[in-house]
Amino acid sequence: MKRYVGILASLLILLSPLALAQPKPTISIQKPAQTVQKVVSDASNVYAKNSSSVVVIEATDQSGSYQGSGVAFRNGGKLNPDKSYVLASTWIVTNAHVVKTASIVSVIVDGLHSKAEVKYRDSSLDIAILWVDGLVIPPVGKLEKWGNITPGEPVYAIGAPKGLPRTITEGIVSAIRTNDGNKYIQTSAAISPGSSGGGLFDRRGNLIGITTFKVVGGESLNFALDANQAVDLMDSISVAEMLRTIVDKQYIHQVGDEFVKWLSKEPSSSGGRISDEFNQAQERFFKDSDFKKFTEYQEGIINRYFEFVDKSPIVNPPQQKSPNEQKSETLIRLVCQTVSGPNMPKLSKTITFAIDFNKRTVNGHDATFTEGYIKYSFTKDQTRYDYLFDRVASTVNITFGQFNSALSGPCSKAEGRAF
Repeated sequence: MKRYVGILASLLILLSPLALAQPKPTISIQKPAQTVQKVVSDASNVYAKNSSSVVVIEATDQSGSYQGSGVAFRNGGKLNPDKSYVLASTWIVTNAHVVKTASIVSVIVDGLHSKAEVKYRDSSLDIAILWVDGLVIPPVGKLEKWGNITPGEPVYAIGAPKGLPRTITEGIVSAIRTNDGNKYIQTSAAISPGSSGGGLFDRRGNLIGITTFKVVGGESLNFALDANQAVDLMDSISVAEMLRTIVDKQYIHQVGDEFVKWLSKEPSSSGGRISDEFNQAQERFFKDSDFKKFTEYQEGIINRYFEFVDKSPIVNPPQQKSPNEQKSETLIRLVCQTVSGPNMPKLSKTITFAIDFNKRTVNGHDATFTEGYIKYSFTKDQTRYDYLFDRVASTVNITFGQFNSALSGPCSKAEGRAF
C-alpha cells in the first residue's frame, strides 16, 4: 500500500504546475472495521435441536442385556386435583429387534435408568413403541413429508453406537426404497451396532426416519424406516387402548399388536384411516354427548376387526363344549426350571404354573394373553412380582423387588396327573 501511495504522489507532482511550491500532501488511509461472524453448520443445528430427544434403550432377558437407541416422539400428561394439566410421560419409538421379547426394558437418560413398557412390537416392520411413565423427555419436532426428500440431500443420524449416547454422523440420501409397502431411506450416514432405533434428520432438523439396519459387506448401505409410520402407529395405539375397554374379557387376547396394526392400515368408510375416523367420532361425542351412539360405533369397529381375522364377532357367544373338552383345551400346567439373574445370590427353583385360557388366568391371577406372550403381575408383602411367558421360546422370566431381581428359565408342559 505504501508503494502505491508513493506512485500516486509522484504523478500529482508531475501533473500540477503548483506542485513545486506546495508541501507534499499527507494521505491517511483507514481500514474499515471487520466483524467476525461464527458460522454454525447444519450438523450443529441438527444436533442442538434433537440430541436430547434421542435416548439409549436397554433390554434384558434370560440371555443378558443389550442396548440400542430410541427417539422420543410425544409426551403424555395427567390432570392434577386442581384440574391443571401437566406432562408426566413419554412415548418412544425404537426397533423391535432392540427390545426383542425382553421383559425388562429401560430408557437411559444421562446415566439414569427408567422402566419402560412395550406398548407395541412388530417384528416384520422392525418397530416397537415404548411408554415411560414419570419421565418427561423433550420430543422431536416436525416430521418431514416424503415428497420433500430427494436423493443427494444431506442427512444426519443421531444414536448410541456401541453405547455412546448422542452420537451424530453425516451422510446423504442415497435412494428412496419401498419394500412390502413400507418406505425406507437408504443413506450413507454411518449406522453401527447400538444406533438401531435412533433418528435420521434432514438439514433443517426435521425427523425423516428411524435408523433400522445396514447391509453387512457393503459400503455405506444403511437404511431408515419412514418416521411417519411410527406416528400412525402411536395414533392407533391410543385408539386401541380405548377400544379394548369394551371387548369381552374372553376375547381381549385377540386385540393385541395385530389389532393396532389393523387400525393403522384399515381404511375407514370415508377413505382415511380408522384411527382418524375414530378421533373424529370422539370429537362429535364430546359435542353431542350421545354415549349410546358412540358405543355402537366402537362396537362396529371391533366387529369389523373380528371379521377381518375370521373370528366370531364379540356379540356372538362362543359355542359351549363339554367340561372335559373345555378343560383339555383351556387348562395346561407348565413346569419351569428357573435360575437367578447375575445380580442375585445363586438360586435354582422349579415352579409350576396353571394356565387357564378360558378364564385368562395364571395360578388364579388375571393375565394378558397374546400370540407371543402371556404376562401377569401381583403384589405380596409390599413386593411386586412380574411374570412373562414367551410362548415362542417356551421360557419364563420373573422380576421382583425394587432392584428388579430376576429368575428365568425354560418351561415344558406337564404330562399326566399333576398329583
